[in-house]
Amino acid sequence: MLQQFGRDYFQDPCTAAVCDDFSIGIDYPLAKETAACCVPRKTELANPALVVEAGRQTIEETARHVNPSHIDIISLEDDRGNPLAGTGLLEYGLNAVVPDQACGGCLFFLACDAASGQCVINNCTFAAAHCNDVTEAGRRARALCPEACGCMAGRYSELAIGLPNDGCGAVDTTGISRAWLEGTPCEDVPKDDPTFQAFLNNAARAATALPGDKQNLALREIADLREYGCEFLSNAALWDNASSLEVFLRDARNESLARSPYFLGRSPCVRFAGSRAKPLSLFCPRACGCHRGDQDCPTTCPERTASDPLCPAWQQQILVGPLYKGVCPRLPAAQLFDAGDGEDAGTAVG
Repeated sequence: MLQQFGRDYFQDPCTAAVCDDFSIGIDYPLAKETAACCVPRKTELANPALVVEAGRQTIEETARHVNPSHIDIISLEDDRGNPLAGTGLLEYGLNAVVPDQACGGCLFFLACDAASGQCVINNCTFAAAHCNDVTEAGRRARALCPEACGCMAGRYSELAIGLPNDGCGAVDTTGISRAWLEGTPCEDVPKDDPTFQAFLNNAARAATALPGDKQNLALREIADLREYGCEFLSNAALWDNASSLEVFLRDARNESLARSPYFLGRSPCVRFAGSRAKPLSLFCPRACGCHRGDQDCPTTCPERTASDPLCPAWQQQILVGPLYKGVCPRLPAAQLFDAGDGEDAGTAVG
């Protein structure tokens, strides 16, 4: 406090020219004689309350705080081709959680490039190798390199762990995300679509971090999606018949069919319904019964009208027996932006 940490300091302002030495090409502190105010300036500790506040933030809030523009921030360069001033601490924060055993250990301002076995100055080209990791390195890579990781590209990205709470930040509020949804047709992708298959591979990788029962269920569904594609979400003939307990047990013993993806009210078409992966509505909007304005659905889908059912007919059996016929699974939330009028939307689904 005597050095004015935490209040307006009375010495000369600590500008980048005072605190940073750019001669070696990275944001690096000066020698020990650097003005004391550089420490809180560089670490955003000028107000101690910020430390407490940051400690309470969710992953989504932290991502929005460090990268509010949702750009590949650690790849920004100045007019001389050097990393942009102020991004060094973010880069070091990513370096700290990137495994460096393959490189024999790296200095704090370098990251291990496992492919080459070399310690390198980190940027989004190297960080992209961690985009699908279910680790702290993966979360930080997605937060600092959302473009390279494909956070906002929806069905056109093979990224599986693409939700805000896993590092992608407030992607729902970006114009880029909305542009992708506006350019996505309200049609299901073919099952052999390369991006869809790569997404399923990454979803299987993410599923290994789930607890045992949820992991087994997620991996079974991914196997069915590989075999049947989006049809697995809408063709009840592929599932155990849940019209009565007797028929259901018969089909379950036979093991020739799959369990309904909507059983017990789950839905792989919406967020946080038993999987860490982004929802399948991005790839299978018709099978998921998408409407314009539903979260994670293309805005090219038809608007919901008063006569439309809450969910398609094929989703309306979440438990065994006739009492549960006509009951919907978990429904999608509304988009966080105004989807507007759907003048060019297609015909109703379901």
